[in-house]
Amino acid sequence: MGLDPQHPPQPRGHAVQARLYAEDPYRNFQPATGLLTDVHFPADLRVDTWVEPGTEVSAHYDPMLAKLIVTADTREQALLKMEAALDATRLAGIETNLGYLRQVLRAPALWLVALNPQGQLFTQVSTDDGRSWSAPRGLDTGSDRIAADGENRPKIAFGPRGQAVIT
Repeated sequence: MGLDPQHPPQPRGHAVQARLYAEDPYRNFQPATGLLTDVHFPADLRVDTWVEPGTEVSAHYDPMLAKLIVTADTREQALLKMEAALDATRLAGIETNLGYLRQVLRAPALWLVALNPQGQLFTQVSTDDGRSWSAPRGLDTGSDRIAADGENRPKIAFGPRGQAVIT
């Protein structure tokens, strides 16, 4: 059964994907090797993985250990669901980017925007107090554009190079 061009599927909801890598974010994301002694993923999301407790991660591999994918009705709900999923995930025995992804998900700028006005994923976000961070490898926040101007959210603008600026 193919798609009906007269009645294409309508987009609904939001999805967030996090990619867990055997890389050490505190050593410039250098690959990590060794024996995974503990591996646990929560049950309430999609997990694409090849690892389990006892998996030997060698230097001759793709460093991606797993993709975690959550869906929800709103972007905020999907981000909260991913935050809970990462908090419930355990990977022990080697260095991974799990802790880094947890930190990035708590960064206020992530809740605001994924695309610049040209439709390109942003690479750097700056706050009005001069702090900035780069979008990390491993986290895909989708392609929807959000400019928050709610009560507790900063406003967002775009700089001349397409960077997001939070004010």
